[in-house]
Amino acid sequence: MKNKTRIISIVFILSVFNIFISCEQKKAKWKGTIEEIDGVTIVKNLKEPMYEEGVLILEEELTIGKIIKGEEPIFVVISGIQVDSKGHIYVLDGRARRIRVFDKDGKHIRSFGREGQGPGEFQRANDIVLTPDETIMILDRGNYRLSFFSQEGELLKEVSASKIPRLFRIYPDSDGNYTARINLRGQKYIYQIKKLDANLEELSMIAELEHPRRTDILEMFFPNLIAIVMKNDKIVLGNWQQYKLTITDRTGRKIREITKDYEPVKITDEDKERVIKELSAGIPLKRKVEFPDNYPAFQGLSCDEQGRIFVRTYERVVDGEDYYYDIFDEEGKYIANIPLGFFPRTWKNNKLYTIEEDEDGYQYIKCYKVTWKI
Repeated sequence: MKNKTRIISIVFILSVFNIFISCEQKKAKWKGTIEEIDGVTIVKNLKEPMYEEGVLILEEELTIGKIIKGEEPIFVVISGIQVDSKGHIYVLDGRARRIRVFDKDGKHIRSFGREGQGPGEFQRANDIVLTPDETIMILDRGNYRLSFFSQEGELLKEVSASKIPRLFRIYPDSDGNYTARINLRGQKYIYQIKKLDANLEELSMIAELEHPRRTDILEMFFPNLIAIVMKNDKIVLGNWQQYKLTITDRTGRKIREITKDYEPVKITDEDKERVIKELSAGIPLKRKVEFPDNYPAFQGLSCDEQGRIFVRTYERVVDGEDYYYDIFDEEGKYIANIPLGFFPRTWKNNKLYTIEEDEDGYQYIKCYKVTWKI
């Protein structure tokens, strides 16, 4: 009887200990610094995140378009995906020049759009965005315009983008204006982030980055300006050559700066061979390929509904293809580092929607339920 009581006591103590450890992880302390300089909040992060693995749990809920043997693919090349407040999923098949609409359970509701130059037609549909009132907006670089549709597929209006032929991405804000990312090529590579009005007239230049263009050298991983727009219209900017993110308000005024200590990822000889092979596709290259010693600090940005920023790094899982993502909270604190085998495309209603590929390269959509253990 005493032994039994002793065992129960040990189990109880271990249980309390595990609960204590769990609570301590939840109360993890951030070790960076925050200071105000000239009205800008400067957030400096160390190499280690606040939390260990397991803070983000993704449970697969839905798959759309994954091919079963013998079936025809639903999608040709997916250019973008958006989700409205009702859970309806809008998929832009850029190669097919079609928008396909599915309900929250993945059932196909309707499709609209076709190839052409007439009203509501597409030449090169590159991106799909939902405006704040959930109107569907398509960036068509082939026809140099923005096309706006109702959720039922009715063409509402079109706005010419002929003044901005190198418009790469465009995001509407709650004021009826736009944040645009523009890529120019001439004697220099020029990346611009501009604020535009409803007619795509320039309101202000938010950021600009220039880099010499060398005709004799194919230069890999030179500086590049990346930008995303958060749900509250704040803008996240970054030059991937340095680990620093700049947050502006909707007008482009700088309000926050986020940095993080990191170890650069070296570009190996195997990496160089792989990249050259992908570039050449079996045909000898006419220009010499030049690599830096290290990869850029990061390669992509995403932002969820709660204002968390996901930074896709060049750090890979050992013996795997997944990349590690650094995650920052709304304040800019480095909270987690997790591997993902896909790029987060759209966050909506505590769900994550992604574009993934099967072993034959056919694309399909996946939806994950998102749970945070913080």
